[in-house]
Amino acid sequence: MLPPVLTIVIFLWIFGTVQVYVLKPVTDASREALVWLLRDVREPPAGAEAKLTLEFDGQPFIRLASGEYIPAAIAEAVRADIPGKPLPNARAAYEEYVNLRYLRPVIVVPVFILAFVMVLYLLGKLFAAGIGGFIESVARRLPVVRSVYASVKKVTDFAFVENEVEFKRVVAIEFPRKGIWTVGLVTGEGMLDIAGAAHEPCVTVAVPGSPVPFTGNVVTVPKSAAHDLNITIDEALQFFISCGVVVPTRELREKGEPRGRESFSGLQPQ
Repeated sequence: MLPPVLTIVIFLWIFGTVQVYVLKPVTDASREALVWLLRDVREPPAGAEAKLTLEFDGQPFIRLASGEYIPAAIAEAVRADIPGKPLPNARAAYEEYVNLRYLRPVIVVPVFILAFVMVLYLLGKLFAAGIGGFIESVARRLPVVRSVYASVKKVTDFAFVENEVEFKRVVAIEFPRKGIWTVGLVTGEGMLDIAGAAHEPCVTVAVPGSPVPFTGNVVTVPKSAAHDLNITIDEALQFFISCGVVVPTRELREKGEPRGRESFSGLQPQ
């Protein structure tokens, strides 16, 4: 169940991040722009009586608690949707009106998704045309940005680029000290400098952790110190995930077999 659950959690996290850092700022900016465009607030003429309703340019306006007058259509639309809700001032009334008329979720979410996809598409076209290399070269020249950019790029490359690690065989090595045997996976040949210091060819061995095999250590040991085991990669991964509980049947000692040293032929180096 872990892969689908983690997939759902990751997508929910992405959606929440986009909602907080993209959708909400865009919605707030759109609301401010619409309120500025639609705002029509009047003051009563000097010396005129402060009535509940006044006409300006032949259009009825309603007086709010703040003394401001806004078009009756705006006030009635807000009060019809939220009966009994007080309108303290013109700004609050216009914000409610914009939310009800233009920024309803059934309108905002589809428009936002469409715009977001189009922006991603256009950015992809621009980066494919070569602008990505220019932006990266600029980012790598900025004193503070280049450090953050390099770290972020490593993380994104690791997360989104296909990097397949090929395990060659399963071995047993004495790790973390002599006398303690650890099962590991050979990933490749060792570095030349290490082989020179060891005076013999070396291999690189990944020692997965339990019960999460994606953690652990990577060590380089001489080939003579890596002893091949007669188990497959899948059986080794089951061994790691189960914390050593799941062991191939052929590697289990038969009942009644002597426990002494003479009952084991020992691990022979390959």
